Amino acid sequence: MIKRTAPFIASIVLVLALVLTSTAGAAEKPSFYTLLDARERGTFNIGLALGAVFLEFDHDLERDVLKFDYTSTPRTMVGIWTKGYPLTMKEDTADAVKIGVKVPNPEQLDQVSITMEIKGEKSWQKIPLQLVPGWNFLLEPNNWNRIGQINEVVFVVSTITEAQASAPMGGEIINGSDSSSPIGGAESVKGTLYFDVDFYRMTFVEKYLTFIKIGLLLLAGLFFSLLSFILRKLFGRGRIPKELKVIGDVSFPSRLRRDLIYGISAAFIIACAIAIYSMGTISPLGAGFSFNFLLIGLIGVAVAELLKYTITGKHLTPGQALQNILVAGLLAAS
Repeated sequence: MIKRTAPFIASIVLVLALVLTSTAGAAEKPSFYTLLDARERGTFNIGLALGAVFLEFDHDLERDVLKFDYTSTPRTMVGIWTKGYPLTMKEDTADAVKIGVKVPNPEQLDQVSITMEIKGEKSWQKIPLQLVPGWNFLLEPNNWNRIGQINEVVFVVSTITEAQASAPMGGEIINGSDSSSPIGGAESVKGTLYFDVDFYRMTFVEKYLTFIKIGLLLLAGLFFSLLSFILRKLFGRGRIPKELKVIGDVSFPSRLRRDLIYGISAAFIIACAIAIYSMGTISPLGAGFSFNFLLIGLIGVAVAELLKYTITGKHLTPGQALQNILVAGLLAAS
């Protein structure tokens, strides 16, 4: 048995070592292209809004970023556009983007919403940004097949009322600002935002993260199937608990014990469901690689074993162990 399982265990260790090594190397992502590589940049407005863009050194990032001062009124938009990126910025050199937005004032979060748009030859990719005060970073893959060669990168700052309104709004798109616009009344909002963008090439782990997770889940499932097989051979298939053989009412301690087991199982199931939902709200690139999906799978097989033994007095079969770890783990991995 040991000779048969040795290659299997060695393969698990090898895959984990490769993943950990690749993850460590991906900690610092080199910037191939940034916003500053664009040959042209400027501001635009839709409706009564003004904007101005400057280059400023950021001491937190230790490099130059784009500083954007804006004044806007309800139901308006204002933002930054950048054009003229190098033709060498292609899928094989920049298949992901790291978006950085700094919000200096917490009150701005209640006044405006921010969206990044990557416009190409075929279409565009729209990325809404969920922000908190300070620097915010979001990693997203570039959908080159959809957008084609990148022509323009735009940050759109919309007032909250505009973002929530369902009716269309008209307006003329112009560059720069218009000092004659009647802006500055009680309903106008002013603020400053900082923008930083890196276009980079994804690492092996980032590019094939889903397949790596599925492979690790399969290996873990096969491992626990083998473990289940060994335990069933050593200790048998289990016996029927004494309380299950009693017909009618059982003792209070027995009922309390079973209720406690059901309660613990339900709590773990609810916790796993919340964790899976929370993991699904985060971009896979932004979340990075972790073993949370394996933990969810292990909890799934543990709860299944606990419930089956409590109800039937029998342990999970190898197939059932594989099934439970895959069902729970795949939901978390996806």
